Amino acid sequence: MTKNKNFSSQPKITLHLTKLFALILIFSLTSSNMDVYSQSTNKQSKQSKNKPSKPPQPKVISATGVVIDNPADKVANNTEEEIDFKLVEALSLLKQGRVQKETGQYQPSIQTFLQAITTKVEISDKVRPELADAYYRLAIAQREEGLLNEAIISFRKVLEHQNNLAEQIALTKQIESEVATTYHRIGLREAKAERYREAISAYKDAFNINQEPQIKIEIADSYHRIGLSDLKSGNYTQAIDSFNKSLEFSPNSAKVFFSLAQAYEQKGDISQAMDYYRQAIQVKNDFAEAHFALGKNYQRLNLATEAVATLTTATKNNEAYPEAYYHLGLNFLTLNKTNEAISAFSKAIQLKPELAEAHYQLGATHTRLGDFTKAVDPLNKAIKIKPNYPEAEFLLGIAYYRLDKFDMAAPLLKKIVSLFPDRLEAYQYLANSYLSLKDYSSAITILEKIRSLSPDDKDNVYKLGNSYFQTSKYEESIAAYETLSDNNNYPDLQYKISQGYLKLNTPEATKKGNNLLSMVLTKAKTSFNEGKKLEKQKNYLAAINSYKQATSIYPDYVDAIYRLSFCYFLAGDNANGKLQYEELLQKAGKKDQKKVNILASKL
Repeated sequence: MTKNKNFSSQPKITLHLTKLFALILIFSLTSSNMDVYSQSTNKQSKQSKNKPSKPPQPKVISATGVVIDNPADKVANNTEEEIDFKLVEALSLLKQGRVQKETGQYQPSIQTFLQAITTKVEISDKVRPELADAYYRLAIAQREEGLLNEAIISFRKVLEHQNNLAEQIALTKQIESEVATTYHRIGLREAKAERYREAISAYKDAFNINQEPQIKIEIADSYHRIGLSDLKSGNYTQAIDSFNKSLEFSPNSAKVFFSLAQAYEQKGDISQAMDYYRQAIQVKNDFAEAHFALGKNYQRLNLATEAVATLTTATKNNEAYPEAYYHLGLNFLTLNKTNEAISAFSKAIQLKPELAEAHYQLGATHTRLGDFTKAVDPLNKAIKIKPNYPEAEFLLGIAYYRLDKFDMAAPLLKKIVSLFPDRLEAYQYLANSYLSLKDYSSAITILEKIRSLSPDDKDNVYKLGNSYFQTSKYEESIAAYETLSDNNNYPDLQYKISQGYLKLNTPEATKKGNNLLSMVLTKAKTSFNEGKKLEKQKNYLAAINSYKQATSIYPDYVDAIYRLSFCYFLAGDNANGKLQYEELLQKAGKKDQKKVNILASKL
């Protein structure tokens, strides 16, 4: 069978055409990065005289400035060798990646560089600088995109693929600087996300490469923030450890000394806390918060003089510091400097009107001074700001009681005893409010509670006996009074017992009542007669005392009340004379009308 010559030569023609196409493609892909050198060949062999000379092939320049052989040389010098299409593809991808990066398309460039590197990882040493350049560009792009950990890996790869020792040495310092910058950025990112332990690790990696002072400050800050987190969680030992580590990197940090003081204070080590507050102040003398905290600890130790001095400094460093003024007022009270305390509390209220405690203390100070009218307003404001404020409500109840506003005092005091069932003083004020309102039934309930809390309270038993009498509980009244029969503090006691027996209205009780009343009258007449004697001597003040003694023994002794009122007028005490005149009007009968008229003329 005869072979077709045209058919047998077709593969060779196809091969040559393919090689030609590859050369064109390579030149077109690398033209932007090629430096063409025109070098002619002076020495040619005799065998090649008649052959056309090959044009010199362009050299490829990488992004890092390294000249590498054009892969087309390989094709031209060995026409029988298969073209390295992977290298062609890798160079094309590198060119595409550079264009993407230069136009700000970082994420696409990352993928393109990775694809280029993956396409031709195992290449000749002449192409490795190009790979180093790709990794460098990749690292820059990754860092710009925030892929910081990946960027560090890529930066390390740059040196790994740079096979020129001289260039590698030159690049090392630059790459390490870039790595340090990237670790620093990782630290900043982690700190922003409040992952401070991770931030510290990255900062330390950066600092190991580049000992910049700012990095030390950021490491210190991260340890400080870890400590603050532990402090907030109540992990005081861990917090103290973190604060101390912070000081290793920033030894003179006032805020870290302050935080250490807070940790020791909350841990219960007041002495150590105060030492660190002092160190914070030593570093930063105008540190108002440190002065304030130190002052509060002086207050805790009952060192009011030192507290006042320190808190005063706090207010000078920060004139708008309501809490400092408030505590300053408390310490002035301890030193019995009530006017200064009032000024401090008033200043705290001026700066912070919603500070309920300052309103309360201002009201409490006025109460302490007996100025109940001035106490009412701040106490009401404290309760308005803080509706559930028992201490303020209790003092307001007392203020109303002292101002004879019993109907306003009683509800407040009733609330207090419901909240504090064993608060004796509140029960006593409440009982007195009910008695003043003549609400004897309510008074009995409270007085009986007081008796259970304080069985030896004689005054309470006396009031209880009177309340029983006013509610017609005569037997209970007599029983209560008789427990006080051996007490000389109640001169009208026998009279009241006699009235109880008379109210029972039984023969036996009436007899007892009359006998007691006769004894009481005899005793009262003794004082009355002494008063008349003194009155004749114009010793009106002494006479007044005798008449008062007579009326205290026998409260219904009309003649004694009349003479007492008359002596007051004679002594020039018209106010008390009028009070006794009004008492006479309540107790005088028809036969006493002349006495009433005589006193009326004195008015």
